[in-house]
Amino acid sequence: MLMTTDPGDLVLDPTCGSGTTAYVAEQWGRRWITIDTSRVALALARQRLMTAKYPLYKLRPLNPEDVQRNPRGAWLRNGTEEAKTFACKTVPHITLKSIARNTALDPIFARHAPILQAKLEALNAALTAVSTEARQALALKLYDKQRREGKKAISDADRRRWLLPPKNRERKYDTVPNDFEGWYAWEVPFDTDPDWPAGLQAALTDYRAAWRAKMDEVNAAISANADNEELVDQPFEERRFVRVAGPFSMESVIALEEGPDTPIGGAPEPDEATFDGTVAAVNADAHLDKIIRLLRASGVDFKNNVRVPFSTLESVIRVDFLHAQGTWQPDGKDRAQGGGLDRARRWETSAACRPRPPSKPPTGAGSTTWSSPPTALTAPPRTRSPRTAARTCACTCRSSGPMWGWTICSRPNRAARSSPSSPPRGSPRRGPPTAR
Repeated sequence: MLMTTDPGDLVLDPTCGSGTTAYVAEQWGRRWITIDTSRVALALARQRLMTAKYPLYKLRPLNPEDVQRNPRGAWLRNGTEEAKTFACKTVPHITLKSIARNTALDPIFARHAPILQAKLEALNAALTAVSTEARQALALKLYDKQRREGKKAISDADRRRWLLPPKNRERKYDTVPNDFEGWYAWEVPFDTDPDWPAGLQAALTDYRAAWRAKMDEVNAAISANADNEELVDQPFEERRFVRVAGPFSMESVIALEEGPDTPIGGAPEPDEATFDGTVAAVNADAHLDKIIRLLRASGVDFKNNVRVPFSTLESVIRVDFLHAQGTWQPDGKDRAQGGGLDRARRWETSAACRPRPPSKPPTGAGSTTWSSPPTALTAPPRTRSPRTAARTCACTCRSSGPMWGWTICSRPNRAARSSPSSPPRGSPRRGPPTAR
């Protein structure tokens, strides 16, 4: 996800599972849509997102490289503010080409060459003062370590420290004398040994200090001439804040065409190449007609697998946010009257679907979780089946004497006009949960 998308891009996962894709997309500032055929998987994903905590990352304005890489990207916006992205750690991207073409290195080598040569001559002068017994004792330490730990345990640093010239040259050189009783520049040890004479230890310390000063200047010149690369997986964090998942909605699609007992039915509809303003109204009407047709066929499922079919369900025209009106008469025992249908109540339901249907009405068995603004309304009583108007619409309840039903609105943050009240006797006792 970090390699192929930028903050603000949309990520689609048609097999949601436990919601790992949505979790990671939320963590790294990506929008997401996840789909799954199992309500259990979607419930796990929803719970995982609602209880997740993320660090808050610092933002920076877009640079020309960002716009060139992703000119149509959504990026991160807060209302009308300019687009931003994560402020990440940057490191120099060093290549052999950048080193070979770096003209700032030549003066550094020229300035430090005589200093290092003088330090090397002083080091070799101190080396000639080491006795033969001391050289043999140092070589014996190397052989003892090789006998105890094996030949693979001997490092190049051990050989440089314990085998003094000219015995340190296992392979013969072709361009320089092999019997030279001193160190060449590429043979100088990196650290000292406690058994070395004090003069030799001091001379090596001075040489390595001068060598490190030269290498620090070289590395600084290389880094200054190299291009900086942004580490997208290491954004800077705001330590004082904790971030939670943004608002999202969970919707279900009734994928039954032949009947309410068919697991998967209906032929797939032909794909549409585009979705523009000329076909938006047609697709929206087709989506509403399909939802009304499926509600008319399957009814509404309540708690304890109680299904109430519609007696009538007809479309409503020229009414804002209300698309259908229907009635039903529940069957079974009236617990308020002790039995029978002596006081059968008439139930009125007005159903509405969300005002933003997809470009093509969803088909196939499945439930879809959309990353979209929340609906601050109250949902109807909890059900056990996705074939309900409650899972496709945002609802609020109202009561008017013996008539009790739902007025369902389709625009976020817009409550029903009638004030909710308690349902009549014999209706489901459980209060409506808050719609997310």
